[in-house]
Amino acid sequence: IFDMTLEGFGTEQIATQFEKEGVLTPQAYWIQKGIGRPGKTKTRPATKWNGSTITHLLYQQEYCGDILNFKTYSKSYKLKKRIPNNPEDMFIVPDTQEAIVSQAQWDRVQELRKNKRRPAKAERQGLFSGLLYCADCGGKLHFATCKSFEGKQDHYVCSKYKSGRG
Repeated sequence: IFDMTLEGFGTEQIATQFEKEGVLTPQAYWIQKGIGRPGKTKTRPATKWNGSTITHLLYQQEYCGDILNFKTYSKSYKLKKRIPNNPEDMFIVPDTQEAIVSQAQWDRVQELRKNKRRPAKAERQGLFSGLLYCADCGGKLHFATCKSFEGKQDHYVCSKYKSGRG
């Protein structure tokens, strides 16, 4: 999965490739080994992959050979809801087990996953694109160009206003 991501494949493309090759999903693998997993068992084919499963696997730091403790916490012993912990508050024990993925490869995949922006259809991209937010609703501002005037007029449009939701 990590190699295919570095080659430029998306999560849905990787899932489609795994379905063609007949690779078992993690849930089907555990069932085949006879190990019960918590939660509802879905009646899906054993090789039906989903892009969200690939995404979840790409963010697992345990594949680098590290152990992560205190990933979640609870505000009180009375509340059963688990809240994700900040990475700086987690306790990470590096190189505890044999690494499946090298640390450099894992870091590169995280860097690629962080900057998932589709290339613009326009000939140029706005200087502040991806950084501006609407003052009224908090939605993202998209860069737009207008060619109806004599010269080009560049402006930013609220994403919610553009889609008719705001």
